[in-house]
Amino acid sequence: MHTPRTTPSRTRAAAAPEGGIARGQVLLWVSLVGFAWLGLFALVVIYPWSSGDRTHHWALALISATVGLATFGPIESVLRTNGITVRGMFGLVVLTHVIVYVPVPSRSILSLADIPVYLIVAFALFYTVGSLAMPVMYAIGKRVFARRSRRHDARRAWRQATELGAFLFGCVILTGLRAFTPMLAGLWLLMVVFAEYIFLSYIEPPAER
Repeated sequence: MHTPRTTPSRTRAAAAPEGGIARGQVLLWVSLVGFAWLGLFALVVIYPWSSGDRTHHWALALISATVGLATFGPIESVLRTNGITVRGMFGLVVLTHVIVYVPVPSRSILSLADIPVYLIVAFALFYTVGSLAMPVMYAIGKRVFARRSRRHDARRAWRQATELGAFLFGCVILTGLRAFTPMLAGLWLLMVVFAEYIFLSYIEPPAER
C-alpha cells in the first residue's frame, strides 16, 4: 500500500493557519485586557468614590474582580497554573480598595495604627504583581533557557513571579521602617536573585527528574 509522503513544507503549510488563529486570539485578548485595565485605572482615579456608600465598595470590588478574571482566567487555562486566577483577583480587589479608600500613612510601620495599612499594601502588591508577572516570566524563560523542559516549566515562572512579588513586599516593609535606600533595596534584590539561582541549580523540571 502506497503511503503519501508528507514533506516538511506541507506540514508547515498545514500548521500555519492554526498558529495564525492562535496569535490572533492572543492579540485580541491582550487588547481587550489592556482596555479593561485602562478603564479600571480611569475609574479608580476619576470617579468620586464614597467611603460611606456600601454600593461603591461592592461596585469597585465587582469591577476589579471582573478585570482580574478576564486577565488571569485565560492564563490559568493555558498554562495550567491552578490558583493564579483567585490570587490575582484577590490582589486586584484589595489593591484598588487601598488606592481609593486607604489614606497614605504618615508614620512608620512601628506605629501600631499604621501596621495594618503597610501590611495590606504589601500583600496587595505581592498577589497582584506576582500574578501579573507569571506569564511574563514564562515568556522570558522560553527565550532564555536552552532546555525545552526548563523553557516550558510553568512552576518555574510561578516561582519567579512570586519572588518578584516578595521583592516588592520587602520594599514596602523597608519603606514602612523608613529604611528604604538604594543600597538596602539592592541587597534585598540580590538576596532574591541568589535564592532563584539556588532553586534553578537544585530543582529540576518535572520532565527531567
